[in-house]
Amino acid sequence: MMKNQGSRALLCICITIVAYLTFMLTVVVGAPTPITTRLGDWVIEGDGFAIYDIKTDTQYLYLIGSDASRNQWRIEKRRIADGSLEPSFGNGGVVLTKKSAFGSASAYSVEIDGEFMYVAGYSMGYPDPCGRIEKRRLTDGSLIWSGGDELCLKIYYDIAIDSNYMYVVGTRKSGGSNAYAIIEKRRLSDGALVTSFGSSGVVEYQYYSGYQPVNILLGVVIDDHYIYAVGTTGFSSFKYGLVMKRDIHTGESAGEQRGIDLGEYNNLIADSEFIYVVGYVNQGSGDYAWAIERRTKNLSYATGFGQVVSNPSSGQDIANALLIDGNSLYVAGNDMGSGLRWRIEKRRAGDGALDSSFGEGGFMVIDVGEGGGSAFTIAKKGNCIYVGGTPWRAQSICLANFIYMPLVLRNY
Repeated sequence: MMKNQGSRALLCICITIVAYLTFMLTVVVGAPTPITTRLGDWVIEGDGFAIYDIKTDTQYLYLIGSDASRNQWRIEKRRIADGSLEPSFGNGGVVLTKKSAFGSASAYSVEIDGEFMYVAGYSMGYPDPCGRIEKRRLTDGSLIWSGGDELCLKIYYDIAIDSNYMYVVGTRKSGGSNAYAIIEKRRLSDGALVTSFGSSGVVEYQYYSGYQPVNILLGVVIDDHYIYAVGTTGFSSFKYGLVMKRDIHTGESAGEQRGIDLGEYNNLIADSEFIYVVGYVNQGSGDYAWAIERRTKNLSYATGFGQVVSNPSSGQDIANALLIDGNSLYVAGNDMGSGLRWRIEKRRAGDGALDSSFGEGGFMVIDVGEGGGSAFTIAKKGNCIYVGGTPWRAQSICLANFIYMPLVLRNY
């Protein structure tokens, strides 16, 4: 009997202690917060002008863009853990290539497949740009092959790959204008055009013609059957967002939509049901607002979340990149609320609403120093996202799980 009373007394003491600790956690920590955000686990600022794309594997980040001189490509390999350069890659972690003797040059997109990287961009020729593609080893950055636009009339903006082929989008210039949007299908093994696709490996598209039209594709994704690409069409004085769908084998059209008025689509991603598109809409008087869209694979707006317009300021706010992670979208671009700053938003993929657990009510604004800048690319690995842009800067933003389990007291 005494033993039983002692056990009950000990139990009461334990419950009292746990209840007190729970009360203190509630007072000190506040209401339960499932996700908190740590900014600046590491930040790197390099010698380049802009980072336009980032890809990740299990240990490394691969960053591409333009060098500080803006007349050659810059490719970096960095460790995910701390952002430091991997010295075994290129020259101390950096490859400089495609230097132009006639003006600017930049790498715009990179894809990796476990052994190689495939990089697309341009290098200025005379008098027009030359679209360029390189295949390099991930381990040391050594060049496997280099190819692309032999006539120096193209700019390549984005690239997607499957097990055998690459799909490259951009524009072909004619008469000083971006006259034709283009999709090319090439072999991964040697970069050669696949002649059964389009016209000798190339699809050209022109929604608007006439004096100096603008027809550009800026983003591309693929599935087993189709190519989905976005960009802009129109003229310099007015442009429209463009989204198209093409057969992955033949290049034949499977649909197209001219989207937002007076704006453009900059990038897209896809899951099994939808494609998600980002860009901007010009609301007049120099006021650009983010445009974030969800469309079905038939290109129509999806029910429940078709388009969200986010307007952080009365300046030229532009969404440039996005990724999907489960039920969440992360979108990166710029915010001109007080100078040109990076902006990252987290939204629910189901309805497009901001996720208030991220940053300040669903978004972050990051001051990147004098002169400002814009975020152009975003990637995710594990519990962290990695953002890059102008100036040549990459930053990790990690999501820390905090689990709060309230004590449940029961009568015994």
